[in-house]
Amino acid sequence: MNKHVKNGGLCALALATLTINIAEAAPQKKSDWKKFNFFSHVETLADASKKARKKVGTAPSYGVMASGEEDYLSLLASEFNYITPENVAKWGPLQPVSANEWDFSAFDSMLAVTQDNKQKVKGHALVWHRQAPNFVNDQVDASTLAQMIDNHITTTMQYYAGEIYAWDVVNEVMGDDANYRQSVFYKKLGKSYIADAYISARAADPRAKLFYNDYGIDSINAKSDAVYTMMAELIADGVPIDGIGFQMHLDAASAPSTEEMTVNLQRFADLGLSVNISEIDVRISSLPWDDVTNLAIQQQVYHRAVNACMNVRQCDAFTLWGFTDKYTWIDGEFGEDDPLIYDDEYQRKPAYFGVADGLLRIEADEAGQLPNLIANGNLEIGLDGWSTWAGELKRTAFFAKNGRGGLRVKNRTENRHGAVYDISEVIKPAQEYDTSVWTRVLARNQQVSLSLMTQCDSEGAIYQSLDTVSPRLFRWSQITASFTTPDCDSLTASLYIEGPQAGIDLFVDGLTLRPKRLVPNTEGFGPNLIDNSDFEQVNHEWFPFGDPVLTITTDNAYSGSQSLLAVDRTETWQGPALDLTNIVTAGNSYQLFAQSLISASQATVKATIRVTCPAGDQYIGVGGTTASNTEWRLLGGLVTIPNCNFIEAVLYFEGPSPEVNIFLDDVVLHEAITQPINAVIQYSDFENGLDSWSAWGGDLQVTSAQAYQGTQSALLSNRTGTWQGPLIDLLSRVQAGQLININGYTRIEGIESNPVNITVKTLCAGETEQYQQLASVQATNDGWTAINGSLTLPNCQLEEVFVYFDGPVIDANIYLDEVTISTELLEDPNNLITNPHFEQDTQGWVTWGDANISQTDIDAHSGNFSALVQNRTAEWQGAVYDLLPTVTSGQTYQITAWSKISSMSTIEHNISITVKSRCEGDSELYNGVGAELINNLDWQTVTGELVVPECTLAELFMYFDGLPIGVDYLLDDVSVNP
Repeated sequence: MNKHVKNGGLCALALATLTINIAEAAPQKKSDWKKFNFFSHVETLADASKKARKKVGTAPSYGVMASGEEDYLSLLASEFNYITPENVAKWGPLQPVSANEWDFSAFDSMLAVTQDNKQKVKGHALVWHRQAPNFVNDQVDASTLAQMIDNHITTTMQYYAGEIYAWDVVNEVMGDDANYRQSVFYKKLGKSYIADAYISARAADPRAKLFYNDYGIDSINAKSDAVYTMMAELIADGVPIDGIGFQMHLDAASAPSTEEMTVNLQRFADLGLSVNISEIDVRISSLPWDDVTNLAIQQQVYHRAVNACMNVRQCDAFTLWGFTDKYTWIDGEFGEDDPLIYDDEYQRKPAYFGVADGLLRIEADEAGQLPNLIANGNLEIGLDGWSTWAGELKRTAFFAKNGRGGLRVKNRTENRHGAVYDISEVIKPAQEYDTSVWTRVLARNQQVSLSLMTQCDSEGAIYQSLDTVSPRLFRWSQITASFTTPDCDSLTASLYIEGPQAGIDLFVDGLTLRPKRLVPNTEGFGPNLIDNSDFEQVNHEWFPFGDPVLTITTDNAYSGSQSLLAVDRTETWQGPALDLTNIVTAGNSYQLFAQSLISASQATVKATIRVTCPAGDQYIGVGGTTASNTEWRLLGGLVTIPNCNFIEAVLYFEGPSPEVNIFLDDVVLHEAITQPINAVIQYSDFENGLDSWSAWGGDLQVTSAQAYQGTQSALLSNRTGTWQGPLIDLLSRVQAGQLININGYTRIEGIESNPVNITVKTLCAGETEQYQQLASVQATNDGWTAINGSLTLPNCQLEEVFVYFDGPVIDANIYLDEVTISTELLEDPNNLITNPHFEQDTQGWVTWGDANISQTDIDAHSGNFSALVQNRTAEWQGAVYDLLPTVTSGQTYQITAWSKISSMSTIEHNISITVKSRCEGDSELYNGVGAELINNLDWQTVTGELVVPECTLAELFMYFDGLPIGVDYLLDDVSVNP
């Protein structure tokens, strides 16, 4: 066994750089809890966790720690007292070479930092079907595999005995179908390997806490029931297992309520287990609202999860999987998102305050309650967002209505002086809001007001008292009010609390600001196409799809006072319908949102569009939601109308059993605004040379004699023909049938004025040359003239495409500057890749391992953007695309992509196209299907051929790998075609 010296690997990770001490470390002994002052201010989540008597943790990235990024390391040290390594303690990284060698260097280095920071550590994860070493595979026999598991657990845990508080011994053994996962461990050993792993772990380090860990078990469902049964059986059999971790990789659009999480946690705790929330992050990209609302909903979800942990005595820790959106595995696994509590710039997000409030036992919003847009309304962890126009703001831990923190305004010299919260960034014009605040004064016969200041554009500020109360002495009083914001483009607004006589301190807590209704984010979409979408008018164009009876009702309404009700349904597919035949267009895309309520406790409501094409009916599911009879639920989705000469298009709502009534409200349909992507393929300002420009005659050079912008331009002199001018070859940058746009500035020399033209020369295979003049301007010798033109290239096999500026008499010299040539990107309808150019961020693309993928404008093969793949810690890591939903078994596909290295290195490296496939019931197969040498100078094409196995596919991924560790690369224009 190759055992590294502790704290010695990888140059000790520059431990002097990594070691960051925190002034108030988390208490490690019971006596420390007793010393902790109940009324001390909470400054960090670690402080809050001390008061909660829970651990608050995160899973840091070893790569980021090793980079020495100060903000990352500082927050890691100050905010958290419990650490779970994101990757370096998994089996694969610990045994990367062979079954007889271990590499503890990375984990040692990370552990040194946690010890300096006095943070407890939970190791993760000893036995897991993913990120296992290459030698753990289907070719290993059962006896050898069992010995490998025992050897790995024993060696690793004995090495760290006494230093690691807890271990995730076994991870994710239960499949999404609530049956044991068909991993190599289960197929070779059955479920016995689970118990054996815990027995080996207890023997290796009797003091360490031993946990099971899994995802998708956040509330009571089929999978959590299966895990519950497994845990009960292990405990009954005397297997030494101490606890269970609930990962909670949540989607804010479908996250469980506090009660649902609490009940589930408690039933596992009742088995005698310690429980913890072990890997939480909350995705918000699926929410249809604006960023402010999405972040406020994310805060609700975090708050509810912490509340659930606080509700269960045996829940001892709350761990986030990372802490900053800058570094999150979510971007690579699910696509671009912002799932954590700090943003990319290490600023606290609303979710941060949700975690703090939960730890300090403030109750979260109930399910269905619209979010509070005031992130720090409870004032538990600082004064973020608060200010005063005069006086002095002080935090108080003695006077608090909610939790253990409040606000005190001192040294007030006028009645109007008080606490101010700027809401300019969280409100919208012409919207209705509810607001409330708790106030207290230590004097009799005083009045306190909740007021609003608004200011539109350059107009004067308007001050409005929303409501006033006379607080009882030493009692908290709540002020509640509603208001509508002015309808103006540039809106500044603040809520402020004022009113006691000058000199009397004012106490404030629990400020809320909630929209009366949520408005979907329609950026990129047109106006609502549905008339009377809120059903406030009695007359409407809806009709019954099937047998239902439709009425406008005042019994329930999401907004306003009325909604649409469908009763007497006799089939599940029946419900309210609307004719879209004259509203939608074939081939176009639309966004649908609707609010639904039902008469039953719970059922699925779905939106469907039936399109009658000449070849027959097509039924297209738009979206659905789990509706209830207690709260309105949003359903929505995107739909593309089939590109046929359709006869009819009908939208209808269906799903619940026949006896269930359906309510609808606020139904909106927006058409996607499809605009051509104008991609700059050439921009020349001639500040750094001629930049690919040349001439068919004369002398072309860069000159500082004239410049439209900057200090230089291009000058063509000694012309011997009027057709001679600066030219550029575009053949490698354009496609047949593409629209090209040319814009620039020109002037002449040697003659007072003369025409300058833009001319394009094209040559199609087997045909004669074609010349087309796109534009002509009268250029002069005393100033610059703008020139621009457009051309759709021939739809043929192009052999030549030149753009040149010609026209003046032979004696005239031509100046050229600030030339931009752009194209409209053309989509290949046969390409299986839905986002091949990365113009729509990185949608559909993920990465494996530590690597991340992001959209970048630093370079692009076509268009304005490409994909940048960074932070690769293994050669197999790179950009990944799931082809399973789109390929056909037995079919052959051609793969083409463009790539280049994104670094200063001039060394060429091979990039590979690899395909991972798995047939149902079989093992994973990895096949290299193409490779190419790439460099940092030019884009290179990478090609390959994919032959899809003839079987029932369970997995099929294409990914770009093979470059050395640490080499970043760019990817663009990826195609997979039959």
